[in-house]
Amino acid sequence: MKHLYLISGLGADERVFKNLDFGENDLKYIFWVDPRANEEIFSYCKRLSKQISKSEEIILIGVSFGGIVAIELSKIISVKK
Repeated sequence: MKHLYLISGLGADERVFKNLDFGENDLKYIFWVDPRANEEIFSYCKRLSKQISKSEEIILIGVSFGGIVAIELSKIISVKK
């Protein structure tokens, strides 16, 4: 079983993925946190990365801005895809 971390776009939530079939994989959702004043995206993604267990094989899937965040997260933590 793979651990898929799903990241919605801004203004959306986990429901954006409801009609997609990910098989029997373990789905985990990254939830948005409030940004700090003048916070850069790298720092913001570092805070989001606390929602990810680093002890497992990680696959990130993002939609819209969530895709950009997935790319930034892959620079912070080791991911398979």
